[in-house]
Amino acid sequence: MSRVMSIRLVFRWQPGRGVLIRDPDVPLADADLLKHLSHLVLAHHPDTFYGTDVVLVTDMEEDRWGILLTPLQAVTFFAQLAPNRMVDWGWPDDLPVWRQAAQRMAAAVAEARLAPSLDGAKPGRPAWRLLSEDGADALGDLPDWVREWANEAVWELVVSDVDLARAWQGVLDAHPVLAEDPDGGLWLEEAQWHEAIGWRPDPCPFTPGLRLCEPVMGLAGVVGLDGFDGGAGSGDAADGAVGSDDAAGGAGAAGWRLEVVLRDKVQPDLVYGLWPDVARAEQSELETGPGSRAVGGTPEAGVALDPDLPPAPSDWAVHEERLRQAVERWLAAVPWLADPAGGWLPRGHLSESDAWRFLTEAIAPLRVAGCWVMVPAWWERAMRQRPRLRARVRPASGVHGMFGIDQTVQFDWRVALGGEEMDPAAFERLVAQKRRLIWFHGAWRVVDPVWAHRLLTTMKRRGEALTLADVLERALLGDDDAEGTEGDPAGGLGTGDARAERPESSGDGAVRERAEPGRDGAMAVDPGDAAIAEAPFEVALNEPLRALVGGLRDILQMPILPTPPGFRGELRAYQRIGFSWFVFLRRFGLGACLADDMGLGKTVQFIAYQLHVRSEGAALGPALIVCPTSVVGNWQKELERFAPGLRVYVHYGAGRAKDEAFAEACREADVVVTSYTLAHLDKDLLEGVVWDTVCLDEAQNIKNPHTKQAQAVRRLQARHRVALTGTPVENRLTELWALFAFLNPGYLGSERVFRSRFAAPIEKSGDAARTRVLQRLVRPFLLRRMKTDPEVAADLPEKAEAKVYVPLTKEQAALYEGVLQDMLARLEAVDGMERRGLVLATLTKLKQICNHPLAFLKADPAGPRGGRGRAGDGVGGRWVGGAGGTGDGTNGAVDGAGRRSIDGASVAAGSVLGGRVVRLRGRSEKLERLLEMVEEVRAAGERCLVFTQFVETGELLRRALEDALGEPVLFLHGGVRPGDRDRMVATFQDPASRAGVFLLSLRAGGVGLNLTAATHVFHFDRWWNPAVENQATDRAYRIGQHRHVQVHKFITLGTLEERIDQLIERKLALGEGIIGAGEQWITELSTDELRDLFALRRSWVTE
Repeated sequence: MSRVMSIRLVFRWQPGRGVLIRDPDVPLADADLLKHLSHLVLAHHPDTFYGTDVVLVTDMEEDRWGILLTPLQAVTFFAQLAPNRMVDWGWPDDLPVWRQAAQRMAAAVAEARLAPSLDGAKPGRPAWRLLSEDGADALGDLPDWVREWANEAVWELVVSDVDLARAWQGVLDAHPVLAEDPDGGLWLEEAQWHEAIGWRPDPCPFTPGLRLCEPVMGLAGVVGLDGFDGGAGSGDAADGAVGSDDAAGGAGAAGWRLEVVLRDKVQPDLVYGLWPDVARAEQSELETGPGSRAVGGTPEAGVALDPDLPPAPSDWAVHEERLRQAVERWLAAVPWLADPAGGWLPRGHLSESDAWRFLTEAIAPLRVAGCWVMVPAWWERAMRQRPRLRARVRPASGVHGMFGIDQTVQFDWRVALGGEEMDPAAFERLVAQKRRLIWFHGAWRVVDPVWAHRLLTTMKRRGEALTLADVLERALLGDDDAEGTEGDPAGGLGTGDARAERPESSGDGAVRERAEPGRDGAMAVDPGDAAIAEAPFEVALNEPLRALVGGLRDILQMPILPTPPGFRGELRAYQRIGFSWFVFLRRFGLGACLADDMGLGKTVQFIAYQLHVRSEGAALGPALIVCPTSVVGNWQKELERFAPGLRVYVHYGAGRAKDEAFAEACREADVVVTSYTLAHLDKDLLEGVVWDTVCLDEAQNIKNPHTKQAQAVRRLQARHRVALTGTPVENRLTELWALFAFLNPGYLGSERVFRSRFAAPIEKSGDAARTRVLQRLVRPFLLRRMKTDPEVAADLPEKAEAKVYVPLTKEQAALYEGVLQDMLARLEAVDGMERRGLVLATLTKLKQICNHPLAFLKADPAGPRGGRGRAGDGVGGRWVGGAGGTGDGTNGAVDGAGRRSIDGASVAAGSVLGGRVVRLRGRSEKLERLLEMVEEVRAAGERCLVFTQFVETGELLRRALEDALGEPVLFLHGGVRPGDRDRMVATFQDPASRAGVFLLSLRAGGVGLNLTAATHVFHFDRWWNPAVENQATDRAYRIGQHRHVQVHKFITLGTLEERIDQLIERKLALGEGIIGAGEQWITELSTDELRDLFALRRSWVTE
């Protein structure tokens, strides 16, 4: 058999990495050749999966690439070297060293011939020495780097084997000395260290240690405690605070005792003092030592504090030298514990400052030196219960009148030690006298000087006033935002980050709050305090604020009010809760957002709130309602219907009041209604009035806080602010910030801080902790009920109907007026059937104009404005711009949402039809309102039906809805084949289908269909035949429907739609007999009656 190739190898140990194998003849970085080399070199090495599981790295010394084996992989490779016989191997001269080292390592580990070594040991990770069969160093005759390789290989084995790793953790738990840094020169002999870590048996029967005993504070032993009263007005010295040195007789006294104790290794719960000979020697030293005194009794029982430990058995005395060696190590680790009078034992008495130093500095190095330490049983608890700041709200603060989110809350500082409070001045005196360990109200307390300085600095920075926003944030977050690592911005979800632009604050009857990262030095008292982080503090509320917080946390804790006088109708239970909630928050000047599901009556709840406020005489001026143009008329109608006693001024249209006329109209009104557009255009007028309440309807209109209308409404002066919306957040969390910037300015901080604190971590990484904090902050001011909530569902009717009133645009008004004048001019010249035909044709045209200008312009290509267009086929015909249309004749590509783009820009407000861009949006308030409502329905995961009489209008709506929703919209009309109709119904009824909107022509979809997937029914235009409309509605409201159905009927204000609706309402009984026959009755009206019925009221034409 001939060899196929020749390979020359070199090996290099790389500390912290492993063994590098390379062929000097391989090019600098030929990855493919290196992989082939690894397969050949490691062809018989299972630990590397035969060369497939290796790392290719560079030789740091020669800047060449090679194969890197881990230390453990290298041991098995060299110990079991089996080269590929098809290769002519050129081995290096040091190969015997590598093989011999690996074989010795493998044998020593397999036979457990190894021992921990101080040489190179690290905390929790001693170095390993491999032993030969006679106990000598197995690697002693090999190069030093071999020992390093062996040590890393052993540790790789320990951490990679689950059982070994678990066993080693058990060793660490049993012998904490291993976890300490041994590199301190304390262990002069490795054998002693082996005994200390339990590696070899220790013949000594005890483990030596140190015990710290506190002074005994008897009831008669505390005197002269001037200035350390436990609280204001306390005159009981025994309940005051005293430093331990006071009790011992003076600031220089040594009231703390330090004793050497011995713990039995067989029975570790047995602890002894020194055996008699050593104890007598120690006692002699103690009796002559400075500041000694008799000690009897202790404040707490337990072996750790028993001063009368029994002496150790006398036969332990033979191990005195071991004890002396141990003490020598301790004193080497903590030199200041040496007895100044000489002798080998540590000092027996400590001052308070020495005791503090022992507890905070000496214990760790003593543990490294192998000393176990007994401290008073209260020490750990006292360290956890360090002093806390408490801001106690003054009894009269915040109880008079409307409070406001930025209203100042006055409070008094107290320092809480355990469960007791101390006057800040007394605490400051303690700190000035450098007290660390004090006896206060019958218990020992710890005063960490660094922490105490933080408390004092915080009190000086804060003063004695907070804003209500600060108080509420701390109260609402409670412990959820209180715990965490101090100074850690990631864990610090507290108030400092959120409100860097306004004064800081606090929280509830006894609610803790975290230290606030990001505010360090923000309110420095002096240069020395500038870098000190602010300490956390809690707020103790007075009764009014406690009631407020209780109501915010649980809405059912607030008073539920009866239906107010003057309300015409009946409020459901959840609606009474809603308007009572408005009243409750108004008392404190807190803004409120009602975000109920569509159809639950947000408008009605606000009207009830206004009636209540005015019936109580609490209103100071008119309320202002700002809403989209499409619902201005709706508000007027709803106010007339439910609160006819309220005086309403609608600030709208070209003839709206200006200057003094506007001021006079406001003085005479209880409620003023205007639009978002006018909130900006007439901002000077609106800002000149101090409104009792400002209500934003469809408040998602200010989701972009940088728009002119959003800025305008934020500048309005109001005693109370309210928002109504079904979608408080549509796309981004900053929309929530924009809403609260109106409701409660500053509560969520600046936009920049809100983005970094909440929006970025929640939207990018789904931060659950930040989400929880944000929910707790906003939930009390945002009330959202769903139709599916049990308490709401039980109160809803099975079917509810509502009318949606919308105005005309200028374009629609011009078309409407032109068609009407054309009819009136021709009416006198015709009679009989021709007259009836003219009236019905005009009626159809006016209804189409009320829907959308394009609906009329398509149906009448030779319209009165002279804009000729091409008639369509009634289903998918070609459209032209007509009046108000725009286009450049270009076609575009369809994007992912179904929108068509031209030159890369999405035509979101129009449609490309027949090769032209036709603007759909902004030309019909009825269409705008339908899109808003349908978007809200779909955002809630519900489905809806939309009925229209006109196929052309249906096609227009389909295009607009698909563009707005980014989803397919079904359209059933008379031209759809039966098979396609069935597929449409099945698709709509399928919960998995994306098609959640079903458009239907009234004739084709009004009968014979079961569409119970829908919970909303929209009548875009009216048939004026209640029976036909009800029959269409029943496509959703029929057998098999288990949910509530809401019906929305659109009516255009100032047009024939409003007048005919009024006729039907006033003469319903007669209407069912006459009007119910259809629209033929209109053709029988006289010219004057037709003029009155069709007349356009221009006050409802949009600007």
